[in-house]
Amino acid sequence: MKMTAKLYELEQGRHEVVLNYHDAVEWSLFSGDRVSVSFKGQEIVAILDLSKEAVGRGMIGIFSEVWHELGMGDGDIIEVSKIGVPKTAGYIKKKLDRNELTHAEISEIFKDLMDERLTGEELSSFIAALYLNGATVNETIGLINSIKDSGKAFSFKNMSKKKILSLHSVGGVAGDRITMIVVPIIASLGFIIPKTAARAISSASGTADTMEVLCRVDLTYTELKAVIDKAKGCVAWGGSNEIAPADDRLIKIRYSLHMDPTPLLLSSILAKKKAEGAELVLLDLPLGKGCKLETLDAARDLAMQFEQLAKNIGIDLKPVISDGSAPTSSGIGPVLEARTVLRCLKGETDELLEKSCQFAGLLLFHSGEVKTKDEGYALALRQIKSGAALRKFREIIKAQGGNGDVEPEDLEIGKFKVQIKADRSGRITHISNKGISAMCRAVGCPGEKKAGMILKKQVGEKVKPGDVLFEMVATSKEKADYALNEAKTISVCEIERVVIEEM
Repeated sequence: MKMTAKLYELEQGRHEVVLNYHDAVEWSLFSGDRVSVSFKGQEIVAILDLSKEAVGRGMIGIFSEVWHELGMGDGDIIEVSKIGVPKTAGYIKKKLDRNELTHAEISEIFKDLMDERLTGEELSSFIAALYLNGATVNETIGLINSIKDSGKAFSFKNMSKKKILSLHSVGGVAGDRITMIVVPIIASLGFIIPKTAARAISSASGTADTMEVLCRVDLTYTELKAVIDKAKGCVAWGGSNEIAPADDRLIKIRYSLHMDPTPLLLSSILAKKKAEGAELVLLDLPLGKGCKLETLDAARDLAMQFEQLAKNIGIDLKPVISDGSAPTSSGIGPVLEARTVLRCLKGETDELLEKSCQFAGLLLFHSGEVKTKDEGYALALRQIKSGAALRKFREIIKAQGGNGDVEPEDLEIGKFKVQIKADRSGRITHISNKGISAMCRAVGCPGEKKAGMILKKQVGEKVKPGDVLFEMVATSKEKADYALNEAKTISVCEIERVVIEEM
């Protein structure tokens, strides 16, 4: 069918087109069908929507993802044809029926994912199948390889005689920006440490959101390679550089479903580490109340799975179970966390410093750079105290397009603040990471870079009525007022009652 294109300057998040309802009936097309859209020898697959008024007869509505990719203009004549359900939909049903998928079948599913031949409903079913039925070791290796092969990969073997290092955390701890400190420590010692990081999905800030305060993180593959060649390290957003792009597509669906299947958690992290060219990876598994891992047995089980799978794909992975029961920093939110990172690298605060030096020291020990873990810790701390780590971080910031001379006080926070106070006496027994995330989201984090929270108390401290527990920082009075209201129902600081009940 030859149709006239009507362009819409709207992003749908996938390939999508709109036909007139009556044209669709005439050609036996239905909403959700897959159609091939061809223009000047190029073809893409799109999902069909129908409308009685948005487009006229003989026309097809084209959203920006499609017309940008095909290079078409308004009024161009394009070819549209119906295509059938891909056989990979049958593979997804096979997994729903609790049968094992082969590497070839998993590879085809991911190829159709990247070609957008699968609908959102089919991809949701695939995620649900993994969530409900799990995956064998063989299937998970297939997932790792398919995610890695969906994009480009780095290789640094000819650039360094030392091992290529990396680190990762399964997340869940507010203010835990050790990556931004460990990377410059390690890079300042001559190691290559390429680090792609995530943006926040439900938390106050991800590593990429915080780094974006200081420089660009949306680097292309070519730009990122140039940064690593020059500075030996980077901290960039993993969704912009063609590194394991299939993972980012699945993440959007996973979080909309509130499902995080263990096979996809494992394969997501290991695929990106493999694509980064990492040979030795330190994996942080935060443990504690409110974390993703709340029991030691669960943390140990996940650590064992990571080790086994990493070995199968040629990565030496060292898991570390850390204390994630409380925030790592007192300032939460992109700008506040960036301030803390700079102050830590300048040796002006102990926040983050202890954990960062411990993790950097472990990387140095396992890489063979030092003979003991204590020597690794001491060497990492020396790089902080000598200023070498800060100089390297400034070099990385500059290489990624930022101001390498930035100081903590240059980073402005929101002008509107509200204080949340204790309503009773007692001792603080827990500070909730989830509560912090919810409150910071209320003031616009991570989109509002200057917004966030400043904790005024720590676990174990005694408080009395009227003591300030934390301060919310906002960019508008409306958001500050909203946060004050939200604090009535969101628990951040749990205060143990001295008197539980009077009889």
